[in-house]
Amino acid sequence: MATWATGLADHLRDPDAPGLRVEEVIGWEKRGRSALDSIECIVVHHTASRRTAGPFPSRRVLIEGRDDLPGPLCNLALTRGASPTWVVVAAGKANHAGAVRQSWQSNARALGVEAENDGVGEPWTPAVLDTLATGLALLAIAHDIPTSRILGHKEVCDPPGRKIDPSTSMSDLRDAVARERSRILAQRASPLMALTDADANKIAKAIVSELLSLDTIPDLGARRRGATGVDATVSLRTVLAYVYQAVQQSAPPPST
Repeated sequence: MATWATGLADHLRDPDAPGLRVEEVIGWEKRGRSALDSIECIVVHHTASRRTAGPFPSRRVLIEGRDDLPGPLCNLALTRGASPTWVVVAAGKANHAGAVRQSWQSNARALGVEAENDGVGEPWTPAVLDTLATGLALLAIAHDIPTSRILGHKEVCDPPGRKIDPSTSMSDLRDAVARERSRILAQRASPLMALTDADANKIAKAIVSELLSLDTIPDLGARRRGATGVDATVSLRTVLAYVYQAVQQSAPPPST
């Protein structure tokens, strides 16, 4: 079923993986050669741009294309530097993979990710690799893409050997994506898992301190039913009694 990947920016801004820098190129939601047939894999590239040219010298060509290849040339890009930024370029089909070995790796069925790197010796810094792994994990989760289907251009190109990008280990990158994927999914399953005991204690003390300074607190159920004023509050003693009762009911029976 034809689709436009208009959720890309939102996927990268997931609250379970905060901290990613995301920039949206104007008009990206309607940019593409056509709609994607489906989204079945992610193909990773490097731009081959000079490292001395700045953080994102490929911006224009990735959006507009070249004389021999019309744009867009990717769906997303990742800038180099100490604070890499994900740049959302296009929601539709992009010209990035070319001839591939399997139909599900084609432009019509793959998201193309271009990372700024010269490909001939420029180090892939921890900042870039970490940001790349986290973003790829979020995209793979959102589109239900197996980690094994996050592939380098060099792994899908036909004939084999036609491309060398990206010039980093795809095996290591997939391992990093798998770790990030597990972490994010665990965080979603239990938001409190990321809290240390010290953090939990601080939060609990703050809540208790706030409650004990009040005689009553808002009764959201009563407010939804249209109550106002005193009728829309409940006594703190009632709340604490209810909590105590619930804890007692959920406590395991004493051992005999």
